Amino acid sequence: MMMKIWIMVMVTMGVAGATNHNGPQYTALCDLLAKAVFMLEKKRGNLSEPLEKALERTIFGKDSGATVEDLRKNKLPSGYSGTERGYLCGNPFDPATHKQWPLYYPGYSGLHDMLCLCTPGENGWPLNKQVAGADKLCGQDIKTWGEDGYMGWASGGYEDGENQLTATWTNITLPCLKGGDGAGDLKSALQKFKKKLGEPVQKDPPYEPLGEGNFSDNFPCTGYSDRGVCVAYYNNTDPKPWWIQLEVAIQEDEKKKLDEEKRKLQTQSSVKATDLTSPTNTTWSRRNTTNITNRKSGSAIPQQLWLLDAVFFI
Repeated sequence: MMMKIWIMVMVTMGVAGATNHNGPQYTALCDLLAKAVFMLEKKRGNLSEPLEKALERTIFGKDSGATVEDLRKNKLPSGYSGTERGYLCGNPFDPATHKQWPLYYPGYSGLHDMLCLCTPGENGWPLNKQVAGADKLCGQDIKTWGEDGYMGWASGGYEDGENQLTATWTNITLPCLKGGDGAGDLKSALQKFKKKLGEPVQKDPPYEPLGEGNFSDNFPCTGYSDRGVCVAYYNNTDPKPWWIQLEVAIQEDEKKKLDEEKRKLQTQSSVKATDLTSPTNTTWSRRNTTNITNRKSGSAIPQQLWLLDAVFFI
């Protein structure tokens, strides 16, 4: 009996000390993606052009006119096999590097960044040093990545990472594309996502990290234990991260709607003013004023007029 109690205590302590690595960041990004998917699918063609393009960039990485249903049906997008995680997740966009891996870079899309945020790194980092299998990455334990859980996606060609990326795409990324539960305030979801960004790192160029990592040098988010599993957003270089484009588009859309509402109110006020000063109303007003003046003055009606009235009555 005493042994059973000790086992329960040890298990409880192990679970209590567990860490959900990048859990809050993933939740915020997933919620934002769900709302973006919902808005694009429900209102596509009826949105302002900047907002529609920004939503497509958020989901697809470009305004290609693709459908979310295509993403739901397909496996991991092409272009990740044999890639350097540091270049795709941690380094600023570089034209020369982009020629070698032409599809992706940090901030390319919300879906791409989720792969950077939620795919285990070197030897399954950070899940390879957990206690009693309790630690999680983006809400998933190491079983999500199956027999390949103790391998991962890192820089230097040490590990390919394609199997781990596929597992991340299937089990972590795709659930965020349901869209049906995404009704809500897109702007509010974006603000919650931004609050999960780390403190700006003053390097050359500066960046804002999303996720866990060592941000003391210029080569973060490589997937190695000393660099981390994360995304680095370089907001002062081009192309800008997807979420900055989305934020600008939301602001422009709000301004456009506000301007339209102001014009509508001005038009309504102008119509009312025109009605009050129209010739018909002016003539009626003058006649009414004359009658009221005559009554108030108490002046007698001229004799010619009442004699004429008398003739008519006869």
